[in-house]
Amino acid sequence: MNLLITTSRRPSKRTRSFIKDLALIFGGVKFNRGKYSLEELIARLGDEDRLVVVDTKKGNPSRMRIYGKHGLLKTYLIRKVKLLREFKDIDYKKINKISISTDNEFLKNFINILNIRTNSNKDSLKIEINESKDEKFQEYKEFVLKKNSYILGPIFLIKEANDRRNKTGNLI
Repeated sequence: MNLLITTSRRPSKRTRSFIKDLALIFGGVKFNRGKYSLEELIARLGDEDRLVVVDTKKGNPSRMRIYGKHGLLKTYLIRKVKLLREFKDIDYKKINKISISTDNEFLKNFINILNIRTNSNKDSLKIEINESKDEKFQEYKEFVLKKNSYILGPIFLIKEANDRRNKTGNLI
């Protein structure tokens, strides 16, 4: 299995489309959650597998939680999501592979947490990381889609979330 990608309960259509895009980008398996609890999903994981849960806020993907066999590994906030079907310069139905650049330290760490292998950099479509140019989102990194070294545009903004803990010290 390696990477299982699903949503929180009652996702929006946009969030369901976004996890389909993530499965294509990271080579994971999109899983329709239904009534499975988080514990049941984690129990399906092997020692090296990861579970990505994408949460929805106001109809848009807002948070990405990454779980391993023994619980929560990392939480990321995501903003300004653009779906692959919204790019005018590509036919998203014909995409079968997107490579991921590992030139950036943030992206290397992200790939390591997901425990995935990166594709070769010879593909025409490629994901890279840039600093966000938006003043409101300066602490965010920008996942950018490139085609033959031409930037098609940002896919989403991402930043590591500060882990919140309840009174007993457990992650929320």
